Amino acid sequence: MTFTHPKLIGSPNVHSIAGLVACLDSAAVVEQWRGQGVARALVVEAEKAADSHQAGKLGAAVLYAAHEPELMDFYAGLGFTLSPDGIGIPPSGLICHGPTKGFRFSVTPLRTGVQMEPMATPYGRQLVVRGVLPVPARRRQRRVTA
Repeated sequence: MTFTHPKLIGSPNVHSIAGLVACLDSAAVVEQWRGQGVARALVVEAEKAADSHQAGKLGAAVLYAAHEPELMDFYAGLGFTLSPDGIGIPPSGLICHGPTKGFRFSVTPLRTGVQMEPMATPYGRQLVVRGVLPVPARRRQRRVTA
């Protein structure tokens, strides 16, 4: 879902993004176990797993959950932010498109320094997530004197 967007196909950054953006896709709890904190515990464990340091890697910078609209308050209560149409990851402008019809995205940072801001883009209402990819240093421009 995330890495098939036209802006990502052929991009040299796809593998970097793949390691920095984790996805929790439609977690569910059987009816007789609902209301007992099972879903909350599953999400907390998913956050820990996504943020783990494996083989010297830093782990994911953000975790997004694809879920039914009626679970927006549940995810908000866990510190997630709703992203109506998908997420954008600057500075490279990579876009993770929205979930399938009838589902929503909610996103939570897993690292300090990650900032999220809702923004209208050509691809819809994206949650722009900054601090995932390193920002390239700006080159100083030379002044030409006559």
